[in-house]
Parts: sequence; C-alpha cells; structure tokens
Amino acid sequence: MERHGRQHGLGWRPIASRSTAPLASNGCQPEGADLSDALLAGANFYNGVLTGARLERAILAGASLDLANLNDANLSGADLRGAYLSQAGLLRANLRGCDLSGANLLDAALEGADFTGAKIVDAELTEGGFAYAIASGADWA
Repeated sequence: MERHGRQHGLGWRPIASRSTAPLASNGCQPEGADLSDALLAGANFYNGVLTGARLERAILAGASLDLANLNDANLSGADLRGAYLSQAGLLRANLRGCDLSGANLLDAALEGADFTGAKIVDAELTEGGFAYAIASGADWA
C-alpha cells in the first residue's frame, strides 16, 4: 500500500484541494506532519502552522501559503511554481532543489533557509530577502 493518496483501494485518497477553505488554519495545525509526495496543488494553507512539516517532493503549485509558518519545514524537491508565500515564515527551511518559478516570496522570512539548487526564476522577492539564506547553485535565470 502506498502512502499519501497514491492508491485508491484501501481508504487512501489523494490529498488535493481546489477549495478556498483553509486546510491548515482555524484550528487545524498539521505541525510536524509528513506530507511528502502529496498532491496539494492550489491548496489553501493561508496562515497555517506547518512548523517542521515534511513536504519533500510535494506538489504545491499555485498553493496559498501566505503568512504560513513553515519554519524548519523540509520542502526539498517540492513543486512550488506560482505558490503564494508572501510574509511566510521559512526560517531554516530546507528548500533544496525545489521549483519556486513565479512564486511570490514578498516579505517572507528566509533567514537560514537553504535554497541550494533551487529554481527561483521570475519569483517575486523582497530586496535583500536572501541576505541570510543559503542559495548556492540556485537557478535565477
């Protein structure tokens, strides 16, 4: 049996949302949750608490993560194309090899975040936002 909704026969279902209802706010706080490989494109995690969550290789394209707390989260290899991360907390987050093309990172807290090998093409950034982040080998072009 595969994890995270890849098999439909035994009670597993895709973790996906096209709803505008928040998935991780208003009391639902999956802090430290393992959502690796989850399909969460377009999901609404506005103001959610995902501290220390495992989101490796998760599909979060177009997701709303504005004001979300993703401090210490592992988003390595995640698809965050066009995601909204305005004012999100990404302190010490692992974003190695993720795709942030076209993402909105305005006023996000990025101190200590690791963007090694990440794709950050056409992302909206606050000037100086990467001052204390690790961005070796990141693709800015």
